[in-house]
Amino acid sequence: MEAWTSKDYIIATLKRWERKFPKIIVRYAYEKDTTFHIITVGPNELYYKNPEYINEENQLWDSFDERYPNEKILICEPKHSLNIENVLYPFTEISKEELNKRRIDVYKHIL
Repeated sequence: MEAWTSKDYIIATLKRWERKFPKIIVRYAYEKDTTFHIITVGPNELYYKNPEYINEENQLWDSFDERYPNEKILICEPKHSLNIENVLYPFTEISKEELNKRRIDVYKHIL
């Protein structure tokens, strides 16, 4: 089996997260200027308050650093000030309707 590139590894991880956390909203881009892999994760409730997700994120940090010691990742919540270009995942943008539905479903779950 051929070794995965760092990009393939991240995309496979994000797909697994989407199966495990159906309401998650992820975006992944590679920023050539800074050489960072940038992953945004929402909604905030998942990002900050779900111990299972937090554990998954920590595992990604550890495994990525071990596999790709010369590359860096940034995982953060989506921010309007963060201008992400060169989006590698999702392969197609999620519709506004689906995005709003996922957010509403998460808020209903919390309340």
